Amino acid sequence: MRMVLFLGLIFCLGNLNAQSVRDEAAIRKTVSEFFAAFHARDSVRLKGIAGPGCILRSISVKKDGKVVVSTQSFDGFVRTVTTLPETVDFREKPLSFDIRHDGLMADVWVPYEFYYDHKLHHTGVNSFVLFRNEQGMWKILGIIDTRKKPSG
Repeated sequence: MRMVLFLGLIFCLGNLNAQSVRDEAAIRKTVSEFFAAFHARDSVRLKGIAGPGCILRSISVKKDGKVVVSTQSFDGFVRTVTTLPETVDFREKPLSFDIRHDGLMADVWVPYEFYYDHKLHHTGVNSFVLFRNEQGMWKILGIIDTRKKPSG
């Protein structure tokens, strides 16, 4: 009897781990899709990734040392990205993904480098907050990033 209970427990734990791996893959896919849609300036894909009330915040430090927190609506962000002239070259390069989740909510920590006209413009970290909707899709509720100018 103990063996049956033990095997049942092992089976359940194995299924939990498999679900966790599937969740992490789906979460990573959503964040990767955000970057792909961002670089493609694709408003339809960007809006399809966002959850209700999605906002963006940026934290930076001015030359005088003052910390500035700016807020932008997701629609405003999409408008900005999609109206940039085609001659403007920009690329945000994710350096790693640290994913934490509990089944309904996820946080993804993504250090990055941002290039503008093929030159390093700034570095920082993106923190994506996502939720899983009724259809089981991961949607972005918000993004907070830091922006640091390269020294030199």
